Amino acid sequence: MLVRVSSPRAAAAPRTVPMKIGAVRIGVDGRGGVMDRITVSLRSVSCRAEHLDERALAEVGLPAREYALLALLEHGPVARQHELGAVIGMDRTTTATLVRHLADRGLVRRTPMPGNSRVLVLELTPEGEALRATGARRLLACEQEFLRPLTPEQRVRLRDALERLLEVAP
Repeated sequence: MLVRVSSPRAAAAPRTVPMKIGAVRIGVDGRGGVMDRITVSLRSVSCRAEHLDERALAEVGLPAREYALLALLEHGPVARQHELGAVIGMDRTTTATLVRHLADRGLVRRTPMPGNSRVLVLELTPEGEALRATGARRLLACEQEFLRPLTPEQRVRLRDALERLLEVAP
């Protein structure tokens, strides 16, 4: 769906901005309107990418937040589940609920830490690792398709620019 939005004083040719529900044609008039803001475009692209990721993971029966926990456990056992959740922006309660769900599905093993049985060490089971690997392959394919309109050089520049913004973000 394309909707043409432009100002009679448009200084540049209209452009297409990806949105979750389609594409909107806008005219850039340089007056600082909401559609001229880079952050609006970033949010739009982010929402679209997130939607595609969620759909790709749903095809293998794995919600995105559960995949994120499995991906963090890929590098080895973790003893503080609240720190694990904090890395991806989840509170303690949500993290505990998701870890319990993953454990109930046989994807994560929770074992008491030697010397401190109140602390549970989390690690992937073989089934959890297999599902994590499948999810990772799905996400990589999804990302490649999403970035297909960009040349390899544009992809590198985009990644570099985003990494720079993340470095300096408060």
